[in-house]
Amino acid sequence: MKTTAPNNFEFFYVDGETFDIKEHVAFTAPNSKWIIDKVLHVDGATYLIGGSSASNTEYNDIYPPPKKADFMNLQLAKIQDGKVVYAKSFLNSDLNAALKTVDGLKSNKTVNGNVMLYSTLNVVNGKVVYQGQQHNIGNGTIIVLDRFSLNGSMYGDLQAFIFDENGNLDAVLSKQEKKTARSSVAFTKDGSKLLWLLEDIGKYNEIKKGTISSKKASEIVNALSIVSYDFNAKNISSFQNLENNDWAINHNNPVLMKDDSKIMLLGNKITKKTKEKELVLVTITK
Repeated sequence: MKTTAPNNFEFFYVDGETFDIKEHVAFTAPNSKWIIDKVLHVDGATYLIGGSSASNTEYNDIYPPPKKADFMNLQLAKIQDGKVVYAKSFLNSDLNAALKTVDGLKSNKTVNGNVMLYSTLNVVNGKVVYQGQQHNIGNGTIIVLDRFSLNGSMYGDLQAFIFDENGNLDAVLSKQEKKTARSSVAFTKDGSKLLWLLEDIGKYNEIKKGTISSKKASEIVNALSIVSYDFNAKNISSFQNLENNDWAINHNNPVLMKDDSKIMLLGNKITKKTKEKELVLVTITK
């Protein structure tokens, strides 16, 4: 039986109310074994991103199971008005070459994998930001849809991949982690800067077998640090480490409000004593 090439894909955009097919595009991507992690439709365009192999000849079979080396690269596509605007693949060497760092930020020296947990895909002024926590899959890990079992796996670094309006890779940001962590993004009103909010869950808490329990405070709180990235300069403009012994941000409900000029976070005083419990409001000016 004739099979299509492993790097051939078909895209369908279906209306959520009428179920009519609005777009149908068959296209060839640079590489195969594309595990599409995130899809985002914004401003009339659809963006697809996820890890891929380094070649265009390998099929994504269930057996043998995937290896870590299969997902050391990244592939991004943009589809608009029934046409592929771009479909680009970035090898691990490209990702490593784009790594940015700044004093105080414990960045990784290499990108060790691109399968990410709790990832987000954001687009502002055509620029793409894909970020989350690296998931170090081990050989023998079984694919279940777009997630991976915990067999042979562990948490890795927080990562952010930044692309320009044409899908070219501008920068890779990272923060070293060995346990579960969390990150999110915000943008200035004009979209010229990115704020990458990093939460260290293990700083004040105990993490065992996937369970998080408070260790230094009366409830679960996370240490906060912020990376500011300038899209125009294509570099990190600042890094703020806000870890301290007095307060930390609330784990369950950290963001109270966002607008064009600021972010308001809910924090808690770091104490185990009930009588000393206090709420802390943290305002970040964009």
